[in-house]
Amino acid sequence: MSIPAYVLGKRFGPFMLERVLGRGRMGVVYLARDEALLRPTALKVLSWMMPKREGINPEAWFLSEARSMARINHPNVVQIYGVGKHEAYRYIAMEYVAGDPAEMLVARHGPMSPERATETLAQAAAALSATHEAGVFHCDVKPENLLVTSSGATKLGDFGMARPVPAGKGTERSERDGVRAGTPFYTAPELWRGEPASHATDVYALGATYFYLLTGRRPFEGADLDTVREAHLHFAIPDVASFVPNAPPGCGHIVRRCLAKSARDRFASAQALVWEAVSLLRK
Repeated sequence: MSIPAYVLGKRFGPFMLERVLGRGRMGVVYLARDEALLRPTALKVLSWMMPKREGINPEAWFLSEARSMARINHPNVVQIYGVGKHEAYRYIAMEYVAGDPAEMLVARHGPMSPERATETLAQAAAALSATHEAGVFHCDVKPENLLVTSSGATKLGDFGMARPVPAGKGTERSERDGVRAGTPFYTAPELWRGEPASHATDVYALGATYFYLLTGRRPFEGADLDTVREAHLHFAIPDVASFVPNAPPGCGHIVRRCLAKSARDRFASAQALVWEAVSLLRK
């Protein structure tokens, strides 16, 4: 079931829908006004466009996203306010971030300066660290999912692909198990091989995002999925200095560590990446 245009100007519970902020395969995000608390709110409404296939229930997937977000409380993570239902529509009410996706900023203004890109990286890594500590893998870190405000604050959003951190053998399987997580241009080699998500796969995706912020290019391009897969698995990590000659050597070091083919060679944690980024900013 798709969302008709006439829902604009309609009320979903206490939320008055004002305009569309973005669209994805799971739903449409609206700017809404909470008429009870008198504040702007981002309302993600399930579009029901994803078919129920391979045992995946869109409504359960949508609820899983909300529960993943609810586990995390951090200033660099988009906060969830609640979930609800209006007629046949399910929705998630979230913090409205008055900013633009990092991908849009780079497309509009060109690559970020090394300092700004590294500051964005540090905040995003802090968000990932809090996410992992809450027992969640994000699984879809990319420039489109980093919201940057005019003051430079960065918030990690869109937990639609998030998965719970396994608690050990016998853990109940997630509805997402068996589905390759993430966006191809930011997907770690081990995920292409069908291995499970981990802290290291999120670090890899953030490193690929950092490369994009610095250069305006993805680290591994390709005309089709097979070419992108081979690049992530086997191609050499591109040199930041080849695209940004004035970038401090530390930028290239971070990219190389994050994009290491083996998860063991990456930063041990998202928090370790925070420390590395902050150290670079202080030099």
